[in-house]
Amino acid sequence: MKILNFLTGNSNSLTNIVKSNNDKQFSLAWYNYIPALLSNGFSILFSSSIIFELRNFLSGWVLIILTVFVLLFLILNEYTKVQELRKLVKGSKNALLPFIITFLISITLASIGIYFITNKSMEIKDNSNIEKNINITNTNLKYESQILDVNKTNIFENSKEFDVLNKDLYYWQHISASSLEERNNIRNKIAEIQGKINDSRQVYKENVQKLISNINSLKQQEISVINAKYNKVNNNQQRNNFISYIFLSLIIITEFATIILNKNIAEKQIKIAEFTDGEMAKTYIVVRNTLTTLYMTKDLNGETNIEKMKYSSANKDNFLNWEVIMRYYNLFISFGILDEGYVAEISNGDKVKKVLTNKIIMPENQAQILIDNYFNKALKMGL
Repeated sequence: MKILNFLTGNSNSLTNIVKSNNDKQFSLAWYNYIPALLSNGFSILFSSSIIFELRNFLSGWVLIILTVFVLLFLILNEYTKVQELRKLVKGSKNALLPFIITFLISITLASIGIYFITNKSMEIKDNSNIEKNINITNTNLKYESQILDVNKTNIFENSKEFDVLNKDLYYWQHISASSLEERNNIRNKIAEIQGKINDSRQVYKENVQKLISNINSLKQQEISVINAKYNKVNNNQQRNNFISYIFLSLIIITEFATIILNKNIAEKQIKIAEFTDGEMAKTYIVVRNTLTTLYMTKDLNGETNIEKMKYSSANKDNFLNWEVIMRYYNLFISFGILDEGYVAEISNGDKVKKVLTNKIIMPENQAQILIDNYFNKALKMGL
């Protein structure tokens, strides 16, 4: 009963399955295909992501035409992959090469498409390098300008202190001495003022260097902040790589899920074929069709005979042997499809053959229902 459960879930449908399969109209219940179709859909979706990358290079009608072409190609490739996989599972060795080719196309295109969309590491790195270099350059220019201003505005000779000392020096350099002692005092005073000027100039230079050093320190701190931001971007780049790896893993999982799910479908189809091609199922079709021919070939009195069942066109290559024909013909009688009948003598040249002849007493549709119910139970017992 397991085959019946996964086919329809209906305990009265085995004969319908056999008839549908005989008419080439049978297929698995629609819900059996949903997981496989979803997997195939994701495979196509991943592969079609390459179209988003093409937007950066193409536009207009060229992009539209190429998009339609890519989608049709992906759908055809996925359909071929599934069909060849099912053939392979069913034992067709010729399906191995087409399946491998379509499988590789599918997984390659999907990987390329997802990589282009999710992996922006190179773009992030390039943009980050450009931004980093611009910021560092602007920072250097800003602080170099400040240093130039410091050197330009902080000149000792322009200071008030130098102006005072220089006036004193000028005074003592131009004063007149009336004696040797005064001349010596003037010289000592000039030397003292010049010493003060030199000392003040050195202190002034030291203060300027300290100021420049502070400016350089601020510059290095700002550059350190820029480098820290760059390192943060690099961390985001590594996270982006990790996301790409996750999607690539999902692609591999999806492709192998497609294989497993469609393999399961093919195995179910094999089970169906084994069931519908079984001896009992074939017997059911032949018996049902021979019953139809009895109704079609009955005479004006509604009579038929067992010979018509034996030589029915439905019994090709004598699929039903004489013993089986007698068994099912008697079954027709016991079901009330045919009456008890009589033995009629039929002339065949010089010979006279005795043939069981019966009158059809039941409408055909009712008779076929009885046969369907009988074989439905017989088929269940065989599962």
